[in-house]
Amino acid sequence: MLPSYLSVAFIVAAVRDGSMPVDSCAPVCPSPSATTNRVPDPTDCTRYYYCLTDGSATDFTEKCPDGMLFDNVSSDCMDAASATCLTCEPTCKFECPADGSTALVANSEDCRSFFVCNNGGSVPVSCDPNKPFFNGTTCTTEESQCCDRCQVYCEQEFTEIPDPANCTNFYYCARKGFPTEEDLHHCADRAVFNQETHHCDSEAECVQPCASLSSLPPLVSTTTVGSDCVTNFVCQTTGYFPMCTHICDPHYYFCSAGDIGHTVQPLQCPTGTVIDPTIMRCVNPGNCPFRARP
Repeated sequence: MLPSYLSVAFIVAAVRDGSMPVDSCAPVCPSPSATTNRVPDPTDCTRYYYCLTDGSATDFTEKCPDGMLFDNVSSDCMDAASATCLTCEPTCKFECPADGSTALVANSEDCRSFFVCNNGGSVPVSCDPNKPFFNGTTCTTEESQCCDRCQVYCEQEFTEIPDPANCTNFYYCARKGFPTEEDLHHCADRAVFNQETHHCDSEAECVQPCASLSSLPPLVSTTTVGSDCVTNFVCQTTGYFPMCTHICDPHYYFCSAGDIGHTVQPLQCPTGTVIDPTIMRCVNPGNCPFRARP
């Protein structure tokens, strides 16, 4: 959020010339090296990174045991009640603040432009050609710094926000910050999550800009007759449907508009994973709450 005394013209000029300060949610290893080689994950208090000899963080995170958080002071996992945990706010945001305050938000459709929010409205602005890409704070020459529209963040506690990869899922925000898989829920009765009302709605349009069939297929529940699995599936509506509702199986169905009234062949999760129908995701078999299909 930007100071309210800054004029829109001043903000636009600063963003375009790249003089606005840049924040980051990337892990930072101390230099010179500290006594510990572990640093917190700025987006998740339950996880931490290792620091490599080249001064960078690992490309993976480790998770603290259940009931523990990574403490910023001791650089170790501690009981959640006594740990000091500080999470960052993402640089990129896509919606103006509800209170009408001054802020910068990215254009989810075009990395070369952004919006300045002010007094409940917004002003569209384009970056200069010499620094054409908006990274959430300023215009830059690096296209790799473009805002990720698939990033999920809870701006306000006690709200629900969409899962950009699955229109039938949503995240419950119990706190401000980055939600976890435990916060992921599924709309019932073939409803989808309404992007405008932020509630499940059987009449809402399916919007899922980050859907990927090759990794985490967005699925909705289906009714089976006489069995937990349907091997002869006839499409009655568009969307994604699990083959099995109470069994860990890797297969699912996809129905396009042209498939209505026709039988479709099953698709499959990535090798080594199965569908968990309770969250409608491809997961490791050990994380699926049901038995494996015989």
